[in-house]
Amino acid sequence: MAGRGRTPGKNPPRNRTARRRGEWQATPGVGWQHGPIPEPPPGLRTDAAAATWTAWFQSWYAAHWGEENLPQLRLAIKYFDQVERSIEDPFIEADGPKEGSVIYIKRPCPMTELRQHMDNLGITPKGQQDRRWEKPAEADPVPGAGTTAPADDPRKAFGHLVAVK
Repeated sequence: MAGRGRTPGKNPPRNRTARRRGEWQATPGVGWQHGPIPEPPPGLRTDAAAATWTAWFQSWYAAHWGEENLPQLRLAIKYFDQVERSIEDPFIEADGPKEGSVIYIKRPCPMTELRQHMDNLGITPKGQQDRRWEKPAEADPVPGAGTTAPADDPRKAFGHLVAVK
């Protein structure tokens, strides 16, 4: 009995060119572009989660988010809160089988779900690369601005040189 499928000489050639995912695009601005930063969802139990919520919305990649991303962002920060709690307090106390006894149960840690949500929102470097998001270029610094070196400091005269290994 013959094999299945097409005969070996009749198969079409495979496309061996690399697929392009799109061009890199710089952010149009920095931070949340749709009014004031939304309040974090109620019920967060760690201060780190509230601080992270604010940091996410003030970062450059938040310029890519719209109002439609808020439910996913709220879910991601809740996962972040759970991960923080599982690191700070890894066990939950529960009543044991005997009266007055206590057992300890490991607190769930949704680290994988958090990472996936952060990737999908472009918060992680991998998520930014997948979406071809580019950090906005820094403004060119004004020469001599912000330097604290005195005028006779040799670093000022040779500051443009780079060490070679």
